[in-house]
Amino acid sequence: MSTLRDKMWIWAHEAGSHNQGWNTPAASRMTPVEGALYLGVTNLIMVRYSGQPAPPYAQYARAFKPLGQFVWSIVNAGGETSEEELVAVRELAARHPNMTGVMMDDFFRNDPDNPGVYSPERLAEIRALLATERAKALDLWVVLYQFQLDLAIKAHLASCDVVSYWTWQAERLSRYGKGLHPPREARARDA
Repeated sequence: MSTLRDKMWIWAHEAGSHNQGWNTPAASRMTPVEGALYLGVTNLIMVRYSGQPAPPYAQYARAFKPLGQFVWSIVNAGGETSEEELVAVRELAARHPNMTGVMMDDFFRNDPDNPGVYSPERLAEIRALLATERAKALDLWVVLYQFQLDLAIKAHLASCDVVSYWTWQAERLSRYGKGLHPPREARARDA
């Protein structure tokens, strides 16, 4: 029987990623896996931040072995990505059976003609790539912010398995307290 803790995920960056510019009281040395184990959560979303960690990822990801599941970014903080990134992450997935998906962070942008880092057609190709070389295909995750709901992104979302929905203003969080679903306004626009 699964528990609530089994369903929880930790969002992670390289240790010390936010030591500068975020007004934190002290430098952080805690690694993503240390943070997960400290909190007793076995699922982790690893998002590269400011190019860290740098590929290849094999040595770095060895620490992820005790995790139940992990997801690694193919679109990193700030929407950064490359074809080399896709190759490196596929190699990582081939070595780690507990890697169950890939994350696209900061994927959507305020460009009506090109609202995603990848086109819907390229996302379909990436989905097909994620299904190769494994018994079970990797899930395709995407971050969607509440202020991006008016973008024409339905075709992009059709290729995604998991949407990580974020609000930008903390005062809006109380509106979600009456259940696990966002209010009616939180629906991506057709187009």
